[in-house]
Amino acid sequence: MMNNFITYVCPKGELSKDTEKLLYERFGIITDLNGKNYTEFVKVDNTYTRRKIYRILKFRSWDVPAIVRAAVMMKEEGNLKTYGITGRDVYENYKILNPDCKLKKLEDLDYGFARISVLSNKGIFDFNELKRPIKVVTPYVGLAKKFFEDKCYNFSINEMPLEPINGSWEALVKLNWADIVVDVVNEGKTKSQNDLIELFKILDSNAVLITSE
Repeated sequence: MMNNFITYVCPKGELSKDTEKLLYERFGIITDLNGKNYTEFVKVDNTYTRRKIYRILKFRSWDVPAIVRAAVMMKEEGNLKTYGITGRDVYENYKILNPDCKLKKLEDLDYGFARISVLSNKGIFDFNELKRPIKVVTPYVGLAKKFFEDKCYNFSINEMPLEPINGSWEALVKLNWADIVVDVVNEGKTKSQNDLIELFKILDSNAVLITSE
């Protein structure tokens, strides 16, 4: 019979180091989230965890909500509960695009701070004066759609890869492929990264702990 375990879907990349620290401090779990294996079982035996077994799944932060949802739907033998750690930006975007999903946020975590903003190289202008739909490029289709719908703007969204070639969002605007970009702005970067001006803030983000019913 399979031993019971608790699943944590954890992010590779930017959030990985702080997540590794969180897992160790809370549960005594030692893992390398950027390692080659996408899954591993960790047995922890101490007075705090009382011989618990954890399954660590390692995916891009962007994929965590979908993996948490899928793991719950699979109803695997032995899997007592599934949790995920990702950015609030990714979580909120997924919830907008999948309104019927049963994901819920359990906790705000004290790392991964950033914001999702509307960026352009054209300065602040009145979108309503344009004679055509606003051209938007973004990986955050859900957040962008909600923002512009709430503002009653006429817009069209082109979903772009998470990391355009050389990270050059500026080029997309200069090529007239877009009027604006909706993207993440990290605390360590200037508002004018790639010569783009931050026009509006859509969402403050941080790492979050999520699960699904």
